[in-house]
Amino acid sequence: MCFISEDHVLAAIAHFFPESLDNSRVLTARDDDCAVLHAVDPLCVSTDLFIEDVHFRRRYFSHEDAGWKALAVNLSDLAACGAKPLGFSLGLGLPRNAGMDLLHGLLRGMAELARWAGIPLIGGDLSRSDKLYLCITVVGEAVRPLRRGEAKPGDTLFAIGQTGLARTGFLRPEADGPAAPRPPGGARRREKRPDPGGCGGFGPPLCGGTVRSPSRRPWCRRPCR
Repeated sequence: MCFISEDHVLAAIAHFFPESLDNSRVLTARDDDCAVLHAVDPLCVSTDLFIEDVHFRRRYFSHEDAGWKALAVNLSDLAACGAKPLGFSLGLGLPRNAGMDLLHGLLRGMAELARWAGIPLIGGDLSRSDKLYLCITVVGEAVRPLRRGEAKPGDTLFAIGQTGLARTGFLRPEADGPAAPRPPGGARRREKRPDPGGCGGFGPPLCGGTVRSPSRRPWCRRPCR
């Protein structure tokens, strides 16, 4: 296992997240002091940590799964606000025993989800850490952000997908370890590879107007599963 330098990390980021000159919303390159975004509507910003042995364990999370979920938990907040993703930053802490397989797996899983969501990596920071540590901040915009405090008694609430599957996928390995029987109903996949946008993807919240069918939602980038 070779020592991973900052140059190795930056080269891997450039490989999995090539910068595009076609994105009119991102006005600076990643090597600038700050990311500068062009926003038309109100901005929605969310940050989440994803820390080894606190939020996940590498013994039952693949490197790709960890990269996917670290971004997914942030994107789900944008989806809850009805926001369209504009960009995200990555704070990455790598343990000293990390190899290139870990680095490439993390970025590969994260890039797969980023391509689906149409969100570029716009900056971040690197450091050494005792455990694998990821801190992601996402930025999106929404014409009318949907906030928790706007819910009123008598409103109708909708749950997308099967509730409880991700929790089941988390608790079974925690209780029984690597020998745990396979959780039922796709629970393991929901825990490791959650769909951050639900069936509706990202875009205007379905409230205060006519509910449209999934096939007519212009912000939905893949079929519901």
